[in-house]
Amino acid sequence: IWDVWEKFGMTEARMYGFWHPDCPVTVENDNVPATAYVKDNGDAMIVLASWYNYDREFSLVLDREMLKIDGDFELFAPEIPDVQPEAHFPGGALMDVNIGSGKGWILLLRRL
Repeated sequence: IWDVWEKFGMTEARMYGFWHPDCPVTVENDNVPATAYVKDNGDAMIVLASWYNYDREFSLVLDREMLKIDGDFELFAPEIPDVQPEAHFPGGALMDVNIGSGKGWILLLRRL
């Protein structure tokens, strides 16, 4: 996890917790909090967690203006051994993300 944070440049990012009124990521359900770490250029790391005891798919909404998204994008989950596999989630108005029971994702915004 530390390696992903360092490569992203976590120290250059501002944290918007799921409780923050300006968080640029919202999830359809309060049991899946989303926290965003956003850099001035719009690069973002999004951290999701699920408090459900079963696997579920959730829809995410990203604030394209705040994240400076003006074209196609995806959310990319880098492989983190013993934490998460590599995965790609195509961008769109609503993004569907499957989250395992008691699990989460660390996602990076990628402009295409």
